[in-house]
Amino acid sequence: GRDQFAIRYGDETEIMWNDVAQQDPQKVKDRSFWTEAPFIQWSPKGTYLATVHMQGVAIWGGNDFRRFRRFSHRNAQRLAFSECEKFMYVFTDIPPEGKQPPRFLLSVFEVTTGRKLRVFEGAQADHAVGAARRPDGGMGYPVFKWSSSTADGLAFLACMRKNAISIYQAPEMTLLDKRSIKADGIQSFDWSPSDPILCAYQEEQGNLPARVVLIRSPDREEIRAKNLFSVADVRMAWHPQGDYLAVRVEKWTKTRKSTTTNLEIFSMRQRNIPVDMNNCIYTV
Repeated sequence: GRDQFAIRYGDETEIMWNDVAQQDPQKVKDRSFWTEAPFIQWSPKGTYLATVHMQGVAIWGGNDFRRFRRFSHRNAQRLAFSECEKFMYVFTDIPPEGKQPPRFLLSVFEVTTGRKLRVFEGAQADHAVGAARRPDGGMGYPVFKWSSSTADGLAFLACMRKNAISIYQAPEMTLLDKRSIKADGIQSFDWSPSDPILCAYQEEQGNLPARVVLIRSPDREEIRAKNLFSVADVRMAWHPQGDYLAVRVEKWTKTRKSTTTNLEIFSMRQRNIPVDMNNCIYTV
């Protein structure tokens, strides 16, 4: 097989085959002013190439990269495909105007038909929570995250709100169980790259410990949780095939003048998901 790649320079875009045997790239397509954004974006499996425009997004594919479909969305800025490439959302960050706070517009589409499945629109402050909060009070990107696909092709789109996680199932884009998942002190979350399981970090609140929790969709079942105490910071990272979840935990010492760092390793393929802890670093 051969790898295919795209390069951008100035207003030019070129798509090339990386021909290892000939030690020379082979041009497939080139075009000037193909996108109005500083970037172009491949779909997860490389089936489509997306370009961004003021009127929306266009996707291109096939041997000659002809235009496959257009998606209408005003002032498009970013986009994200679902892992199965069946769905896509297009996002716009709307800056504050006068007394109106920063807002956002997000449209969810079915890729093959171009059908608009749902529109999310509102104040950024509703989702500017924890790690998703910018210094200016707006929400960072991405707040809305696609899950990996289930065996029967289901995909989920999740977002954080204050003390809650909302999960929507495509293509209906309805809220799972018609209610958000309560998650007091939610700070961050991420989906497994292989299963519709998300990990979420909830900060300490009063006498309640911090938590790292694993939630499976679509049944919203909490399949594992780990309580943490004296937490200064938590970062989460998935193994590429979803076999493990690594949680880096910085904990305050008793004097609160320094921290210790632990790695909590969740073994996702083992029964009851055991957690191994390793002391890593001592920071002054």
